[in-house]
Amino acid sequence: MGYKKRGRIGVIVLDFVVVILSLNFVFGLNVEFNGSVKDVYGNPLNDSIVNITVRNIQGWSVIGYNFTRTNASGWFNLTLSVPDNQIMNWMFEPKIVYRNSTSGRARYISKSLPSFPIFMFRELSGTTFYLFEAGTLNISAVNSTGGPVVFNYQIKDTTLGYPVAENFMSEVSSALIEVQKDRNYSIMIYPRDSMPVTFEWNNFSSTNDLSGLGSGSSSNKYNATTRVLSYRFNVTSSLPRVSGYINYSGISSWDYFKVVPYLLEGGNVIHAQYSAMPYNLSGFKGESDFYDLSTGFFNISIPATVETSTIILFVTAKKGSSYYGGFRNISLNYNNYASGGELSNFNFTQISGLFGSPANISVRKATNWSDSLNIETAKQSFILINESGSFLGNKSAHVEVKVDYSNYGAIEFTWVSEIDQTSSISNFSIPLINASGVKEISVFINDAGGGGPNSPSRDQMAPRRIVFNVSQLVSSGGNANITMRKFSPKGIDSDIALDRLYVGMYISNSTCDVPNPPSACILGDSDMKSMDPNSSNGFNPMKAVMGGGKISFRMGSGNISVHYVNVDMLASGPPEALFDSSVSNTTFGGTLEQALKFGSGGPKIYDYVLVSIPYTEGSSSQTGLNESADINMTIPYLYDDDWRVIWNVSVHGRSGDALGGNYSHYSSHKGEWEVLMNQNNCTKIVSSFNSTNPCYVDTTNNKVWIRLPHFSGTAPIITGNVVSVSSSSSSSSSSGGGGGSTGSYWSVSYTITEDQLSKGYTKNLAVKNRIRFFINRVEHSVGVISLSSSTVTINVSSSPQQAILSIGEEKKFDLTNDNVYDLSVKLNSIINNSANLTIRKISESIVTSTTPTTHAIETQEEEVKKGPPEITEKPSTNVWIWEVIIILVIVLIIGILISLRKKSEPSFKSFSF
Repeated sequence: MGYKKRGRIGVIVLDFVVVILSLNFVFGLNVEFNGSVKDVYGNPLNDSIVNITVRNIQGWSVIGYNFTRTNASGWFNLTLSVPDNQIMNWMFEPKIVYRNSTSGRARYISKSLPSFPIFMFRELSGTTFYLFEAGTLNISAVNSTGGPVVFNYQIKDTTLGYPVAENFMSEVSSALIEVQKDRNYSIMIYPRDSMPVTFEWNNFSSTNDLSGLGSGSSSNKYNATTRVLSYRFNVTSSLPRVSGYINYSGISSWDYFKVVPYLLEGGNVIHAQYSAMPYNLSGFKGESDFYDLSTGFFNISIPATVETSTIILFVTAKKGSSYYGGFRNISLNYNNYASGGELSNFNFTQISGLFGSPANISVRKATNWSDSLNIETAKQSFILINESGSFLGNKSAHVEVKVDYSNYGAIEFTWVSEIDQTSSISNFSIPLINASGVKEISVFINDAGGGGPNSPSRDQMAPRRIVFNVSQLVSSGGNANITMRKFSPKGIDSDIALDRLYVGMYISNSTCDVPNPPSACILGDSDMKSMDPNSSNGFNPMKAVMGGGKISFRMGSGNISVHYVNVDMLASGPPEALFDSSVSNTTFGGTLEQALKFGSGGPKIYDYVLVSIPYTEGSSSQTGLNESADINMTIPYLYDDDWRVIWNVSVHGRSGDALGGNYSHYSSHKGEWEVLMNQNNCTKIVSSFNSTNPCYVDTTNNKVWIRLPHFSGTAPIITGNVVSVSSSSSSSSSSGGGGGSTGSYWSVSYTITEDQLSKGYTKNLAVKNRIRFFINRVEHSVGVISLSSSTVTINVSSSPQQAILSIGEEKKFDLTNDNVYDLSVKLNSIINNSANLTIRKISESIVTSTTPTTHAIETQEEEVKKGPPEITEKPSTNVWIWEVIIILVIVLIIGILISLRKKSEPSFKSFSF
């Protein structure tokens, strides 16, 4: 059984307990590697073994091992020597284990780390490594007679979704693998001459011994004292027939159809490129699969195993120029089919049309492994584009596409696909039935590259999560775009200047994951005096990420902050953040209402988030929020990735069950979302700030903090009483906009309904005032940039446009790039430094003039500019250096992430039945 070799950065954990070999090299470069080893509570771990596996990138062969032990303070120092001619070839993989002095079993273990090239490995020197409680997996395999069987294996962390240990370089008869105890694992072995099988292990937390696990053998047991799982796979299998019909209303015969079996990996994963099993498995028994086009009858062979094995069957069919398909999951137990036999009436009754365009699935032939067969089907394509709408190309990316076909004959599973860096247009395609959309797509793109301000590393794309429903896939015409954004906190409606960004890494624990963490919690941030990681008091983000300690990540602009709790950057890369560039402030009578939109298109690999909304404190000299009165928070709107409203509590209600039932990524925390959609009285006691009381008022720093289960598109609204300038008590007659001190461009925002916009809405706007509104659930705004005695310069967003209007003049704008005017704006008058504007929703086709344009005369009044207001400020040096450091680490993290998530290529060359 063969496997495709991995890329430059891989993760292959030792198969057995550390083997110590001497290194005898022609020395050319000495590399010092040192640091400290502690448990998760910060206690030093004396006598821990620090082992370095040295590999050659050519063939991934092991050159040797080197090791040392920590002293009483947990400190270690190790020097490795590398020949000059191997500097670019050798990779270094650290692993640290603290063992029980009596039994020799692992008690604590380091985070699973990849192999590093020498220039990255050197940067790890000085790291504090935090070890986690360890468990041990002792696996082996036997055949039907009890004889040992050699195998390859893969151990996958089911939460993170990538392998933490694997061996595809050589076959073994047993393996002892040490892993983190606080995780759940899918153990998959690939035995020689037999079907790959799986055991799911999720009980390291058991305090009692367990026996008879999995297939029920007495040798399959867990020792809670030593924390060792012993599992002996029985790889006995047979090859029964499976027969049935494919049924679709109105079609009695087919021009073409085939059934493709896909091996389902741990975590319900199918690799789009590599998981298809060989065509005509019946050939292993000297028989043939059978298909009858006139009736839709099929009779094929599928393996039956003693251990767990699941296969997803995909039927693809063609009638005329239309393609159809359906999915079913099947697991055949060997005990029911020991002599072969047949499972009949296994029918595909929920066939649907397929999204996309004609394509092929290439599979090997079971009877001739050197030959392959192209199976006709249709696939939906997804194309990666940037924020300007241009195609991305020559990008290496890992993609996960989750579909839920539990109502269509199968189960929920995830397609995995890789995008090769050699592709001029970065895209991927998979077969999708048109009866259901895509539950979730996660894209991890690697932009590792050279220097310069426009180099790939300066434009690192953040991981992206996106959902496609049926109508979106239909309208895509077979080619759906996925917009990838650069890693950077930014505004929903405008970019945020670099010097206004704040980023930081914090220790993650109950003391530090609070609105105002103590300074001791800060690992490094953009306010530090020295952002040079090589200086004596500098901070190296790579050490913080690779050291294994729990890390929280904070970013923001001005007083707007997002704090991600316990971010696993090796699982998803750094999170993306989007938020309004300003707070919307509106007063009605004596009530102040503030709103701010938050969101992220990134995958959720963190516990929860804290977000802050700034406010202006009211006093006798300042109109603002009355801190003495009740302050309330609610989230009435939820948005999709394009900031279209998907949930409006006025229409859909406040039921968490209903929300989770309609949008699956809300289901796991539906109770918390129900609390957030209702009115919440904000506490002023930070210790009371939690998931059931998710709003806290920081009266010292004038911020309202909100706790969210995950960073989907939200628009929290804060309400309270307003204090006017003329009185220290709550005003009952004030109106108009209050000022939010956020350091952003817009100082006051007014939000109106679509009905108000359709009827025409008139408002006096001063400079830096704007009106926000929705057209077809997409938010836009009109704001005043500057005023003269007779003209006003306005900015129309979301796609920013600027125009100059004279008194009495009206202009029209296309907001959706469809050659139809959607909005008219008229300047009625200019009084008391405010422009009286009327905005109205319209729908008028743009008439293109055939008269040649004359460029000799251009009046400033007719000029319409694209782009946001130009505010040019010099970035502060510390923030720039910090951004460079962060981006370099991000490139490393995402490169490692993609390598960890990439799967090797299964090979079903031979079976023995």
